[in-house]
Amino acid sequence: MFQTTKGKGLKKRFSSWYDKSIVTREGEDILARIDNDAIKALRKHQLIWKSWVIFCPVFENFGPSTPDHSFRLVQLKEQAILARFFASIAWRASVSKIPDMDGIALGTQIESELRDIILNGTDTTAQKYRVSLIQISSIGERHNMTPILDSKAKNLDDPEGEKIEFVRIYFDGLIAHLNLSALENQEQSSETSNFLEAGKNLLIPAIQYQATKHFENLLFTAAEVAGPISWAREEAT
Repeated sequence: MFQTTKGKGLKKRFSSWYDKSIVTREGEDILARIDNDAIKALRKHQLIWKSWVIFCPVFENFGPSTPDHSFRLVQLKEQAILARFFASIAWRASVSKIPDMDGIALGTQIESELRDIILNGTDTTAQKYRVSLIQISSIGERHNMTPILDSKAKNLDDPEGEKIEFVRIYFDGLIAHLNLSALENQEQSSETSNFLEAGKNLLIPAIQYQATKHFENLLFTAAEVAGPISWAREEAT
């Protein structure tokens, strides 16, 4: 698969990363259980492209003015499993010394708190490290993308105002935002929520592949390397 790393262009890689220096044998077993449980949940609820074998998930349109944007409302019993999984991905990326991960460093305090989530599970009363999901609603080029640090407006009505830092994790057509700061005025529990472990039903916004910022990032990354590969050139056209 092709892998995109911010500022480093495209590389060929296997379908995942592995750094044997960050955990003991016991730690490997813990991470393996977290991964296995999460993959089962992602496939069960068709949150990743690989699960779109016979049927695709149903996306509800927001309206005719936003044809590229839609959403899913998923009754998701495995929310704690997925929250723990994405926390573990952020921790692994931050503590790893492999060159592919040198673009993300969260600091010892955050790493320690994420490690506690890995070992003990998430604290459902906490507002920190909330995870929201975005699906890409049409299948595009399959690739890897390394986790990155990013930021977004805290208030959508004030895009130039206060920002929230988050870890952006891409996984086979699914984008996760793991927020690094507490989210104020978020209900602890409700029937429906945008955040894992904050409601019985999870509201997942979705967007067509070629309308995503993710696709733009891929084209930009392809342009960083000499002689962009043909699929990027064709898609850009």
